[in-house]
Amino acid sequence: MIIGILFLVLGVIFTVTGYMIKVKKRYDMVQNLVDKKRKEMDEEAYANRIGRREMLAGIACILAGILILAGKLMNF
Repeated sequence: MIIGILFLVLGVIFTVTGYMIKVKKRYDMVQNLVDKKRKEMDEEAYANRIGRREMLAGIACILAGILILAGKLMNF
């Protein structure tokens, strides 16, 4: 039960962080972006990739949490 809740909380945190980076364009949330910028890397594309990965990880954690909690409720 606790593991399911933990997955849900982590999923929400990852999803919100990814949303803030990718959709709201809060690139200051990405660590070392200034260092990557010095290497003439496209910082916007890099931040979008990081945001997308965090959103997908968050959605996966939320789904895993729901499945764990549903399994516990159905006594599987």
